[in-house]
Amino acid sequence: KNIKKKKMMKGIVVVVVLLGCLVGVGLGAIFSNALGDHMVLQRAPEQAAVWGTVRPRDTVTLKLDGKEVGKFIANPQGKWKGYLPTQNPGGPHAVEASGAATGSQILSDVYFGDVYICSGQSNMQFSVLGAFNASQEIAKAGKYNQIRVFTVGQNSISHTPLEEFETIEQRWSIADAQSIGNGVWSFQSAVCWFSGRDLYDHNKVPVGLISSNWGGTIIQAWSDPAALKKCGINPEIQPEQSLKPITSTSFSNLKLNPNQNSVLYNAMIYPLLPMRLRGVFWYQGENNVGQNTYYSCAFPTMIESWREHFALTRSVLNFFFVQLAAYTQGGPYGQNLALLRQAQLAALHLNNVGYASAIDLGDLGSPEGNIHPRDKQTVGSRLSLAARAIAFGEKIVHQGPMASSYHVLENGPNARIQVSFEPDTIGSGFDFKGNVCPPSLVSGKECAYLTIEGSNGVVYNVTKTPEVKGSSLVISAAIASGVSVVGTKYAFGDWPVCTIFNKEGFPALPWNFG
Repeated sequence: KNIKKKKMMKGIVVVVVLLGCLVGVGLGAIFSNALGDHMVLQRAPEQAAVWGTVRPRDTVTLKLDGKEVGKFIANPQGKWKGYLPTQNPGGPHAVEASGAATGSQILSDVYFGDVYICSGQSNMQFSVLGAFNASQEIAKAGKYNQIRVFTVGQNSISHTPLEEFETIEQRWSIADAQSIGNGVWSFQSAVCWFSGRDLYDHNKVPVGLISSNWGGTIIQAWSDPAALKKCGINPEIQPEQSLKPITSTSFSNLKLNPNQNSVLYNAMIYPLLPMRLRGVFWYQGENNVGQNTYYSCAFPTMIESWREHFALTRSVLNFFFVQLAAYTQGGPYGQNLALLRQAQLAALHLNNVGYASAIDLGDLGSPEGNIHPRDKQTVGSRLSLAARAIAFGEKIVHQGPMASSYHVLENGPNARIQVSFEPDTIGSGFDFKGNVCPPSLVSGKECAYLTIEGSNGVVYNVTKTPEVKGSSLVISAAIASGVSVVGTKYAFGDWPVCTIFNKEGFPALPWNFG
């Protein structure tokens, strides 16, 4: 009897252990936790990838809408990845993965469309609830049930790459008032939402938005070790960056220090690398102010690194960034942000990179501090237009006038210079807006928004509206007799007054010649 009982108990223990193993790698674990019901997978021309964990060397059978589309062998660690046939946009679909020794799992209500990662720091984290007209925007969200959203959690960092997310704030969800309208620093990212919504309105194609960001963070945290090395950073030596940045981190988990080399890349980007994407929206840089030389290397290098690791096979990973908004850190005459904005533009020498300028969107009344302007709708609109032009090849104006060079027409006392612009950035023509300084920033003096610099070291403020000459502007100012012109600047300040636009409403990029 005792022998039989012991055998029976041993058998029960074995069954329990086996069941425990199946739960560990079975339902809910066959697919990565980056995937889920209601998600969007990338449409053609890319083959959407799905991946996860099963028993080591198990054979995974992949089905789409009940039809087998392939078998894939897991590696010795049980990691597997499979590809679905290219799909036109639409849904709903069911994606099933089953392991011969593991079990099965079905992802339901899956759509094919365009998938974007939205990453960066606090201005990307800033949610719809904090934007202008938040109540109306949130109320409209339910009309967009083919936009699906996912938000990575901020409660983990890692010094080594993670296969799975340790924290998820919002699993794949259908857009509605609840999934879009959480707390100001929760979900959904306003820039991410407005960019994706505008693209959906235009393309009528399902959109998947993955929000992965952390306020107050530096680009080093989002870069992999190889990218850091290319720009002269030793990945083993942590940056001298305190958790007292110029952006608020009161909403972040201060028990963790996200401003360490590669820790956010490892924890918040690496788990997504098998994903097939249409592009990335990026809003970051405030916490690298003062590191403009480094940033001009680090930013394009990070983009190239992400492209290498995401390894799209049939397209290029499109990348769209926000040029930093006006901020009162140094008043209109400070230049720290101006130098960082200039460094951001180093990424434009890469193919399939676009930008949205936010320099004219300064918001002194923002409850979250004026470094967090509430007009995220305009930012999203500009990003979506950049995406339409670059990712989808539309022949549309998507950026403001970009100065390329200048030459001197006449020196003092009646100085005249001619600034030339890239012809495809002018749109349907130049437009000029009044020179009005925010009164709380400047009192009793004119904004130095446009200047001519003399050989005598004096900076002369331009007071006349520039003269349009084809794709150039002729700028004049009274300067001292016998003084030569040695340079010119426009909007080159922390909070400049933007007066030059194109007729499509895009602000001219700042310039700094000489």
